[in-house]
Order: sequence, then C-alpha cells, then structure tokens
Amino acid sequence: MFTIQTKLELKDGNPEAFKEVFRLLYPPLKGYCRLFISNKNEIEDIIQESFLVLWEHRISIDVNKRIESLLFVIVRNRCLNYLKSTNLVADRIKIEDIAFSEL
Repeated sequence: MFTIQTKLELKDGNPEAFKEVFRLLYPPLKGYCRLFISNKNEIEDIIQESFLVLWEHRISIDVNKRIESLLFVIVRNRCLNYLKSTNLVADRIKIEDIAFSEL
C-alpha cells in the first residue's frame, strides 16, 4: 500500500508521510478495533495510542515490511490488553461483592 519512499519519509520523521499513513489506515483500523471493543471512546484511544507508538518507534521501521501489518498488530495487542484489564476489574468487583461468610 505504501511506497518505500513513504516509509523512508515516515522513518525520517516527515509529518506529511505520517498524515498520509494516518489518513489511509485510520478507517480500517477503527473497523478492526470494533471487532474487539464496542466502546467508541476506547476505540479512539486505542487507535490514537497505536499511531503514537508507530511515531515514537518510527526509526525502527523496516521499509521492506508493511506498515499496515505493524499497525494492525499494535491495535490487536492494545485491544486484547484492554479486554484483559477490564475483565480483571470485573473479576475484582465480583470477588468484593461476595460476603465474607460465603468464602
């Protein structure tokens, strides 16, 4: 999807290259994130954080690999981490709701 030139520009910190990647990948990443999470605010946060991770680690981008794949993996992992953390919170609430005598 992206040319090697675009990847090199992104790697060099070109904001225009980043904007292009964001513009083209934001919609499919949002749809993918919806497969895991229904909360729209969390979806927005996860996608923004994923692009931030891409930007912060842009120097390590391999121009021979697909940026799309990298971002989808980042989004998937962040979604799974979110689900794991919300389940842990829900589990704590359930344990706290149990009366001491029931233990």
